[in-house]
Amino acid sequence: MARLDNQTLWERVYLHLKQEILETRIPPGTVLLEVPLSESLGVSRGPIRDALGRLAAEGLVTVTPRRGAVVTSLTKQEFLEAYEVREALEALGEIGR
Repeated sequence: MARLDNQTLWERVYLHLKQEILETRIPPGTVLLEVPLSESLGVSRGPIRDALGRLAAEGLVTVTPRRGAVVTSLTKQEFLEAYEVREALEALGEIGR
């Protein structure tokens, strides 16, 4: 596992939110707003925005402009399948470089 002190702030926020979502401490349907999240985590809105973008790319949240992000209702199996597809696509992108 990567050392936390080598991660950027948005990566730490992303990993924290991802774990909270996957362990259903933040349940499906929960609206994630930048300002309350930034206040509760003690970070600016930039890292929150970046983390939410990454979570959206993974299908864990759905971002709606000016309304925030909503935690997606995925089963663990659906999430794993989506993540495997994303990893495969990223690997193909690396080959083309």
